[in-house]
Parts: sequence; C-alpha cells; structure tokens
Amino acid sequence: MLKTERMRRVVVAGARTQLRPVIDTLYRLQALHIEEHRPDDAIFGIGSSLPEGETIAKALLSARGLQKSLGMEDQRTTTTLAGHEEAVETITAMDAALSGLLEEKGTLQEEGKALEGEIARLRRLATLGLRLEQLQGYQRIKVYVGAVTSDPEPELRERTTRYEVIRGTDAQGQLIALFVALDEADNAETVLSAHGYSAIEVPAGEGPVDTVIGQRIARAREKEARVRQIDEKLDTVRREQGDRLLAAIQTLLVAADKASAPTLMAASPNSFVVSGYVPVSQTAALERSLLDATDQRLHIEWHEPTLASAHGHDVHGHAGQAEAIEGEAAHPAEPEDPPIRFTHKDPTQRSFTMLLGMHSLPKYRELDPTFLIYLTFPIFFGLMMGDAAFGVLVMLVAWYFQKNFLLGIGGPKVSRMLMLSGFWTILFGVFFYGEAFGIHFVDKPCTLSWEWLLGADWHTMYSGGHRVANADSLNCSDPAVIEALEDIKAPHLLLFGTFQLGFFSKLHDVTSLIILSLGIAALHLNIAILMGIRNAWALHGAKHAILGRVSWLILQVGVFFLAWGGIHGNAMHTNLGWGLFALAAIMLIAGEGAIAILELPKIFSNGLSYTRLTAVALSKAGMILAVNSFAFVMATPTSASVAGVGGLLLMVLGYLVILGLGILSAGLHALRLQLVEFFGWFYEGGGRAFEPFGKVRDEP
Repeated sequence: MLKTERMRRVVVAGARTQLRPVIDTLYRLQALHIEEHRPDDAIFGIGSSLPEGETIAKALLSARGLQKSLGMEDQRTTTTLAGHEEAVETITAMDAALSGLLEEKGTLQEEGKALEGEIARLRRLATLGLRLEQLQGYQRIKVYVGAVTSDPEPELRERTTRYEVIRGTDAQGQLIALFVALDEADNAETVLSAHGYSAIEVPAGEGPVDTVIGQRIARAREKEARVRQIDEKLDTVRREQGDRLLAAIQTLLVAADKASAPTLMAASPNSFVVSGYVPVSQTAALERSLLDATDQRLHIEWHEPTLASAHGHDVHGHAGQAEAIEGEAAHPAEPEDPPIRFTHKDPTQRSFTMLLGMHSLPKYRELDPTFLIYLTFPIFFGLMMGDAAFGVLVMLVAWYFQKNFLLGIGGPKVSRMLMLSGFWTILFGVFFYGEAFGIHFVDKPCTLSWEWLLGADWHTMYSGGHRVANADSLNCSDPAVIEALEDIKAPHLLLFGTFQLGFFSKLHDVTSLIILSLGIAALHLNIAILMGIRNAWALHGAKHAILGRVSWLILQVGVFFLAWGGIHGNAMHTNLGWGLFALAAIMLIAGEGAIAILELPKIFSNGLSYTRLTAVALSKAGMILAVNSFAFVMATPTSASVAGVGGLLLMVLGYLVILGLGILSAGLHALRLQLVEFFGWFYEGGGRAFEPFGKVRDEP
C-alpha cells in the first residue's frame, strides 16, 4: 500500500551462443530492468547489435514512411506476423508497389502548388490589361512589374525621360508595369524603391493573361484528378493491406528492441554479461526460464541492492538454485539506485501516480504516498467544490475526458481522478453543505432554497414535515419580515425525515469551516511527519530520523502545553511547554544545523495554508450566489419574457464558468496541498521508474 515493490539485482553471464535465447526470454517475461553497461576494463566492452539490426532499422524506417503516407499513424491492429523476416518482406513488397505512386503524388502536389502560385500572380497581372509576352523578353528595355504603395510617375518624370507606365488595381493594392530604357534603369529602380515597389514574377507564356489563367487552371485540375486517382489506389491498399502493415511495424519494433539489446550489455569476443533489477516476486520465474532456455548454460548471481544506509549480501545462482553466500560483501560495493515499481492494482488508485510524476518518483525504500493522495486529494476537492449538482457535472466532465482532451488535459487517468473527485463533491454537497447549484436544502421562508423553489408538496415529502409555522402567510416583500428572518438560522431539511441534508453553510459558517480546515491540517501534516520519520530512518539512519523528524512532534506537544498553560494560567504546563519547545529546537539544530531555526515557523505556516480549503469554497459560493441572485430576479414569473430568457442564459453561462473555475481552482489547490505542504515533511523523490526490457510500447 505504501511501499514500492522490492527489487533484487541480477547478473547473468553466458557464452555468446546463448545470447539470442536469453534476449527472447527476457523480452517475453518483461521482468528485467537492464542497467546499461559502462566499460571500465579491457576485457568487456559494449556489445554490438545483432546482425539483422541494420536490415530491421531500414525496414522500420520505410514502414513508418508508408504508415504516414497512408494516414495510419494512430491506428492499431491485433494481426500478428511470424517473425521479422516476414515483416521485412512485407514492407519491401509494399514499398516497391507504392513508392512510385507516392513519389508521383508528391511531384504532382508540388507542381499543383506551383500552379496555384502562378494563377494567383496571373490574376493580379490581368488588371494591367496586357498580353503576357508584352511583359517580358525585351533586349533594350527593362520591365518592372509589381505592386507599389504610391504613384511613382511624378518622380519618374524628373529622373527619367524614356519610360512608359501601365497601371492596374486589385484588392491588394496598386500594380504597375514600368517600361524604361536600359541606360535609365538605375534611376527607375531608385524611384520605385522610394514608393514601396514589390516585384511580381511574370510566369512564362504568351497570349492574353485571362487565356493563360484558364490554361493553368486546366493543368491544375488535371493534376488534382491524377492525385485523386492515386489516393483511391492508396485507399484500396489501406483497406486491403493496412492491418498487415501495422502488424509488420509492431513486429519490427519488437525485433529492433531485441536486436539492439546487446548494446546495453557487457561483451567480449566469446561471452556476454547483462545486469539489472528484477522484482522479488519474479526472480524465481526469471531464473527458471533463463536456465530452461539455455539448457542450464548460464551463470546467474542475485544480490540485494547496496543502499547508502546499509549493505546487503550476495546471492548467486547455481544449477537453477539461488543461494545466499553468508559473510560475502554485497556487489557492487558502491551505493545503488534501484528503480521502483508501484504495487497498486486498482486502476483509479494507480491513476494518482500521475501526480507524483509532476514532482518526482519516490526513491527505492522511500514510502509511496500514492494511496494517501488517492484518499485525500478527492476529499480536499470535494470539500472545496462541495455541491451536489456541480458534483454531477464534474462527473460528466470526467466521462468526457475518458476519451477526449481539452487544452491538452484528458485521458483515462485524468478521467478516473476527476470521477472520484466528483463523487466526493456530491457527498459533501448533499450531506455536509446541503446544497445544489448553490441553493440550500433549508426550511426558511422568503429564502432562495429548494423548499421555496419546489413548493410545499416537495417539502412535506422530503423534509419530515417540520415546516415553519404560518410560512405561507408571510409577506416576503415586507422589509420588516426580511429583517426579522435574517437572524434565524435555517434548519436543514431531512431526507425522508431521517438524513439531514447538510450541516454547514459556506457563507455563514466560515469560522467553523476554518477550524475544520486547521483540524485537517493537523492530521494531514502529522501523518506526513510520521512518514518522514520512517523515510529518514530507512534512507539516512536513526540519528537523522530522531533529530530531524521526531523533533517536530515534540515541538507540537510543547506548543500545546504553552497554549494550555497560557489559557488556564497553569505555570507548570507553561514551563513544560517551554522546555519541550527548547528541546525540539536543540534537536533540530543538532540534526539539521543552525539553519533549522529559520524553519521553526514552517509547521504553523503550512497549517495555515490549509485554510485555502475554506477560502476556495467561500469564493465559489460567492460566485454562484451572485449568478443565482441576478438570474432568479430576471427569470421570475412576473419578469418580461426577454428578461426571463436572459436570466436563464445568465444562469447557464454562469454555471459553466463556475464549473470550469471550480475544477481548476479546487484541483490546483488540492494538488498544492499534496505536493508542497504534505510532501515537504517526508518526501525526497528523485527515484526512477522500473522499465523492463520488452515493455509494450504505447501502453495505456
């Protein structure tokens, strides 16, 4: 529950002739996290890929290109192939059959884009009213064709003598065709530059520009038709051979992993050595399978990981039996950093490991806080959001996120976390706050409540009949009645006369909610301190755990006695409190150094941070109160129809905005309380994930 899976280090050595069965077995079992070999001697270097590796890599590159060309990047298949040889043959055949079509399609698309550019330029040139050959091909005349921001002709008259200007206008601005003698071209260019000249390339051709445009359009359509024909052929290939292509890619991915596996191992001309970490629960199965696959021709050693705080012992494999060698030093002697694998079976609980990824994974032997996040994150979310109707909406959003994303947020893990948070939002909304859409389940006349909205029949059915006397005869428009009712605390209704629908109001019971938040802080933070004691003991030893962690518990007891003695005027309790406070400070300084003095207020500031549970709930209640107040006034039966529709629109839009802001704020603040306040007392992090050789790619 709070521990990651225990690991053992394994070293497997054998002759190179046994390399393939070892790789196949390791890939099939997915039990070994391989530690990449770093050569530090002249005997063992880094292994080289299997001979077929280069062929597989080339085939995989071609296969990925075919997959993209056929638009199948996101598709999966259950079809399987016999081996990488069949996959290579499949890809080679498909590449030979499709490469010509794909190359032709690419050429046609490039030519089509070029034609589109020419057509666009020709349409601009058509406004000049000249034939295409008149704009090019002169020997003693320089022609400038393009757009200008202002008329250059007045200045041209001053700087040149032999020129002619043809003007045109289109939606993009002014165009000119300037014909000028070669010996005056430099002056003309200077003038054009001053008037924002931008050249337009004149396409090759002859005849009226409109005629040339028609010819270009016809050519473009021919190319588009040919592209459609090619696409139809590709669609046929996709339907008939798409599954086989995807199966070949999956087969090649497996083969590529296997072929490159030796590059992670130590190797000599005649032998290999591979080492890594295996979950204890899989050690026996792994050893048995490896020895069976190689006819007992392997040497297997097992070792307990050597950690910074303690040393383990070696375990060696002989004839399929792992035996502990007493008195022998653990190998390797340097402290290790084993990978971690979570043990959570429940998919929802496992989803919360994603939040750890935002911080870092726990170190090996460090407590895994996922279960506690799984318990407390949704509760914090529900306490802040706390509304039966909005809880239902949160669960609908969670359902949408199961297969969809919004602004990069979504997927099954987010969906599960949000679904559980929505469930707690409903529970708090019904039984803690007693509200839905910010409207309370209360028995109070002249108050916006579900009792008022749904009437006396609903009240009699669901409230147990505890109706305020003469409630129906009150004049709710009378200021005196409103003033008299203001100080009356509205009783919450009873569901079927038994279950009270709510106990607190976010707006009226702020003090009680703050006290509750501080109580939650005390419980949550002290759980963190206890976990910190355990982690410090496991990672750094007893001294660090007692001086650096137990001291915080003593500090809290000292503060309690100080407060108790101050309130009741008891000098003995006060002196005891000061003594415990001083002892805690001395222990902290001894364990953490003088800098620990600056951290003494930390526990109090962290505790006050939990008041955000009340603050977020209060802000959400204030927003929905504003929306309801305006919307219900506009949508009353006496309102004009337009105002009534406006009130309903305001209500819907307001609820959607509050829903979005509520999910965002409640989620972020609940996450902050976990990653900052809670983790700060026990969590070091910096661990690495268990990535077994052969792990299925794109695993959900």
